[in-house]
Amino acid sequence: YTDIGLNFSDRTGTFATGFALGGVNLHGRAQITDRIDAMAELVFEMTPDRAPVARMSRLFARYHLHRAANLRLGRFFSPIGYFVTSHAAAAARNAHT
Repeated sequence: YTDIGLNFSDRTGTFATGFALGGVNLHGRAQITDRIDAMAELVFEMTPDRAPVARMSRLFARYHLHRAANLRLGRFFSPIGYFVTSHAAAAARNAHT
């Protein structure tokens, strides 16, 4: 997903419009075997001084132990497995509501 904005400006006496790209999130999931799958989320953003930055937001592998149990290892938003509202994407969504 991405964050796209439309800007309107009348500072110079002439009406101007423009689009702004806030960031791009790429999600990928792969089924490696019938018991192992993996997920990755790569985020592309611009710093305040307009330098592009790419960071790995989430990256984990999951092993299906049993019908009722999975083992996941990797980088997550939270250590327990629930979506934290202090995460940047959730904070941005909550700010607009």
